[in-house]
Amino acid sequence: MKTLTKHFSAVAMFFILLLPVFSGCDPFQQDGITSPDEIAKKGYFYIADRGTNSLVMLDYGMHELKKWSLSGFAADSSALQGIAFKDSNVWLAFSGTVKSIYKVDATGADLKIKRTIHVPPVVSNSTQGTVRGIAISDTVLWIVNSGSGTKYLAPTLYKYALGSDSVIASYQMPTASPRGITYAGIAADAYGKGPATGLYFLDNDTKYVYYFNTAVPFFSQSFAAPVPPAGTTWDQTLGITNDGEDFYTLSYSDLASYLFKTSYLGEVGFSYKLPYKYPIGVAWGKWDIRTYIPEPVVPLTLTGISPSSGAQGKSVSAYISGAGFKDSIGLTVSLGSGITVDTLKYVSSTSLYVHLNIDANATVGKRDVVVTNPDKTVSTGTSMFEVTSVPMTEYLFETDFADNKFYQIRLSDNTVVQTISTASISSGQPKGLAYDGTNLYMACGSPDFSIYKISASGGVITTLSTIKCPYMTRTLHSLTYYNNALWVLTSNSSTGMIYKIDASTGNCLDSLSAYSYNARGIAFMHDSLLCNDGSGKVYACNPSSPIWSVVPSFEIKSTPVSGGKVAITGMFNTGNSLWLANSGGASSSDDALMETTFSGSLLRYVNPPNAGAGKPSGIVYCQLKDN
Repeated sequence: MKTLTKHFSAVAMFFILLLPVFSGCDPFQQDGITSPDEIAKKGYFYIADRGTNSLVMLDYGMHELKKWSLSGFAADSSALQGIAFKDSNVWLAFSGTVKSIYKVDATGADLKIKRTIHVPPVVSNSTQGTVRGIAISDTVLWIVNSGSGTKYLAPTLYKYALGSDSVIASYQMPTASPRGITYAGIAADAYGKGPATGLYFLDNDTKYVYYFNTAVPFFSQSFAAPVPPAGTTWDQTLGITNDGEDFYTLSYSDLASYLFKTSYLGEVGFSYKLPYKYPIGVAWGKWDIRTYIPEPVVPLTLTGISPSSGAQGKSVSAYISGAGFKDSIGLTVSLGSGITVDTLKYVSSTSLYVHLNIDANATVGKRDVVVTNPDKTVSTGTSMFEVTSVPMTEYLFETDFADNKFYQIRLSDNTVVQTISTASISSGQPKGLAYDGTNLYMACGSPDFSIYKISASGGVITTLSTIKCPYMTRTLHSLTYYNNALWVLTSNSSTGMIYKIDASTGNCLDSLSAYSYNARGIAFMHDSLLCNDGSGKVYACNPSSPIWSVVPSFEIKSTPVSGGKVAITGMFNTGNSLWLANSGGASSSDDALMETTFSGSLLRYVNPPNAGAGKPSGIVYCQLKDN
């Protein structure tokens, strides 16, 4: 009997341990979290349930806290489509005859509409297609419209500026049945890992989660959506949300509905069988929408502009730093009389890109930089920019590892104004070049494996400081400078690695895998790291969460010199274009220094010195004062 009792206890314990899996009790709770206050700190789930035409609020332990009827919003329950959470409000999307997106207030007994947005596209006062998922990032509402076969509309992602109530961009989506969408901002777990910043959406046909980079617009496949216990036959993969660390996806079928927790890599954690017949969308939020919380206000401030000067009669590409910038129509930048801002791009709430044209007769001296937000708030950076009388000239700097030379080329007439041997400072082949706005850096490979801060004048290279490259058992390929750090690309026959190095101390700060061992050139565009694979394609990733994806619109198929062979080596971002060094083979038509748009369109090119016999590698573009 004692043996039987012991056996029964073990079996009982086994099934007790399985109870959370089968019953769905508090599946997302961390070990030891049992009190309501601790559960509340993990946030809340808001589910749009088409089965009861209601909005449901759950805590992190999957306890239902509140259910609101949506019959006053749309009588037809099938109109309910998408849901999003921002600050202290839920947003709901409806199709059918409603065709609207509502921002709702839940602080009273019933839901109230705080704001109404008509779903794009609107043609002849009528919305076309079907709205699906919605997400919000800063002041932008992202809207998924799955298109229409009868109207021949392709599935489209719309970027809607909340400040101006208008569509400011649209992107054709790469899948046929997009559904829920969520925005992942800058967040990470205790180990600094998390999803790349951008949008993630589900497709109901492929059952995959896809990524959209909002800084450098492109789509890529991310990970497979979890498969419910009943399989995919009856499964509708509809909703997705995230809490900054993990994703939560929603699947519905005639048999059951499930909420899955997955890592940002698609690794499935827990699942919970929902007691709702047709949940169509899910949103996670930190706040309880039943309690009023004032929306955070970030004051508009300016901290600087880089570069901080420009000459009369010249153009300047610059970044303005600060806080509280809003991405909507009505955002403006002014530097006073004689300076035209012909390009203004919102990078983030703390960064703006501008391209300035300075008149030949613009008044020399300090200028205020004035930024005006769409809500008419203004911030002034006093004397942040200076107009100088010293003319500037465009130059390319190029390294060639076949002849161990450093070249300076004047772009106004393509004249080589300096040719300098690098042997005087290094026994290694010169590969990558970088520029921090003031100084040049040159990386030299085996057997040296060093990065040199240099100056070059009068046919002489002078070393200002030296940094040893880390872990140099690989071939060194490229170098770039971004945000006070040097980034160096290396590879062997199987892998490529990129190292982040403190430009002042030489300490290795971080490392990540390159796109492949064929990676050759690297550069930054905003917060995205770009990498070419030598074939003419460019890939991008967020360095904090390095999932590489091809930039679909970019491809160089041949050089502009008699259609030469493409083999891109160095890469440099000017702020509004890319310069590429190409070393395709033994023919002079294979070598070229090319400037392209970010979509790969050729702007101009230069025949490099020693074309054919040489091997162009590093490349840098800058404007320098004429002597």
